[in-house]
Amino acid sequence: MQKPFLEAGEFVAVHGIAGELRLHPWCDTADFLTQFNTFYLDPEGKHPLEVVLARAHKNVCLVTLAGVDTVNAARQFIGKTVYIARKDAALPDGHYFVQDILGATVQNAATGEVYGRITAVTSPGKHDVYEIQNNSGNVFLFPAVEAFIEKRDIPGGIVLVKPIPGMFEPEEAPKSVQKNTSKRRQRTPAKKPEKQHDSH
Repeated sequence: MQKPFLEAGEFVAVHGIAGELRLHPWCDTADFLTQFNTFYLDPEGKHPLEVVLARAHKNVCLVTLAGVDTVNAARQFIGKTVYIARKDAALPDGHYFVQDILGATVQNAATGEVYGRITAVTSPGKHDVYEIQNNSGNVFLFPAVEAFIEKRDIPGGIVLVKPIPGMFEPEEAPKSVQKNTSKRRQRTPAKKPEKQHDSH
């Protein structure tokens, strides 16, 4: 079931003296957040915030909220997570929310072999990385670049991939310590981020 409200960023500081807030985006660009007239402070949409103005500034979104026009009034929002309503979001063709790809089955496009499910998406650099866990508990880090992806079937919950040899081979302990660590071969997944991306 798709979540009706998605995490989109965090208020991190006050900008200027008129109560404008700096919103750090958890999506591809700050521009994406400028389309919304309402933000929310909870995942159920019970605490709406009317947006008077939202504008991209470098890598953040500067937000003016209704009734917030002083530094003191704005400070109460610092550290708060911002949510958006899915129904209000306009995504370009071919783009998707990260939330919707979590749990998707990863399958070899040519052979049909199933490698596991996507448990997290990280962004360590220019491209996203899928963390994929198989039934044995092994976790693989898969670069989410078009060269390795045949198709993303978001509604169907399937991602068809074109891996190169070695991508889905579990790491083994060094031979010198392999006998003592045979039960500890699983890789520790990287910390799962809570942020939501609007595209990839």
